[in-house]
Amino acid sequence: LGNMLSDYCEYLKQNPESLLMRYYALFKLYLDKPTSTTYIVVFQNTFINSINQNIKLDQVYDLKGSTANRKSKGGALLDLDLDRVFALPNLQRRHLLEQIERDTHFLVSQNVMDYSLLVGVNSPNSTPESCK
Repeated sequence: LGNMLSDYCEYLKQNPESLLMRYYALFKLYLDKPTSTTYIVVFQNTFINSINQNIKLDQVYDLKGSTANRKSKGGALLDLDLDRVFALPNLQRRHLLEQIERDTHFLVSQNVMDYSLLVGVNSPNSTPESCK
């Protein structure tokens, strides 16, 4: 992250609708001895809008577009757990796919090869009464 910080900031300025997570801080801690280093990354909650609007997420998927070891053993659901089709209006779908493509090109340009799309699902019948 430290090596790509300047490019990352510039990319987000040029792509305010980017789906990339927003990093707030990166800390490097030396524990016990100088060779024992721990990094702590602080970033924005991906689902902050659902929390602010009191929307319950029924499912969260961590999608990588792979099937190797992609069955959940608890926590977020993975690619092989996906049992639904996400339907979006054509314009939204096009914008989403274009942004994913721009984000992917940026990550590839930074030699970041392990990334995923985090998807939260809210079923209409699970929304709290105060949100209906």
